[in-house]
Amino acid sequence: MPQISCQRAQENLKSCICSWPTCARKGNCCLCLRHHLEDEELPACFFTTEVERTYDRSLHRFLNLYRQGFRPVLEAASAEGIECPQRAENKKFCPCTNYDCEFHGICCLCMRSHMSQETFPACVRELVRAAS
Repeated sequence: MPQISCQRAQENLKSCICSWPTCARKGNCCLCLRHHLEDEELPACFFTTEVERTYDRSLHRFLNLYRQGFRPVLEAASAEGIECPQRAENKKFCPCTNYDCEFHGICCLCMRSHMSQETFPACVRELVRAAS
């Protein structure tokens, strides 16, 4: 997948805990999310800092943390004024059926919205259900 610039990259970096030194997707949540989901993993923001540094981003590791009461939380953000260049492509990948959602296809905002409410975006929800 080509590297696409992200309008929110600088803002996203403020809450990105990824410690992988050469990661080219830092701050570009849609590329990061897709990369990890393809490997049945989750991005760093779904883990504690300590667990993230082990680079075990497996769904199994996340579910163990979740069963112990850990909930990843990011503050919600607004979609106002955001034009995601990856949005059309993200919508093809996104299993969410809430097509009227202002965040549909804007992965960084979708993840923030769900995580601020302690819920999972549809793309993650499917993996969690399948693994549970």
